[in-house]
Amino acid sequence: MYWHEGAMNGWMFVVMLLIVIPLWFAVIAAIVVVLRASSSPSRYSLPPTGNRSPAGILAERFATGELDETEYRRRLAVLGGDAPTGEVRSPARVDIHEQDRP
Repeated sequence: MYWHEGAMNGWMFVVMLLIVIPLWFAVIAAIVVVLRASSSPSRYSLPPTGNRSPAGILAERFATGELDETEYRRRLAVLGGDAPTGEVRSPARVDIHEQDRP
C-alpha cells in the first residue's frame, strides 16, 4: 500500500523545502509589514485639525503666505464671514522691524 514503507525519497524532501521555506518567508514578511503599518502614522493621512473653524484655517493659510489678500477676502466672503477691520497685509510685505516701533 505504501511505497518505500512511507518514507520520503530525496527528491520529495527537496520539493517540500522549496515549498515550505518560501511560505515561511512570506508569513514572516506579512507579519513585519502589518506591525510596521500599525506602529507608525500613515504618510498619507492629513494632520489633525482639531476644532478649528474654517475661517481660522483660512486666516492661518493667509498668515503663512499660501493665499494673497484678494484670495483671502474672496474665500472669507464665500464662507460668510466678514474680513477683519483694518489693513490686511500679505506676510511678504510686513516690515520685520514693525515690532520695534512704539
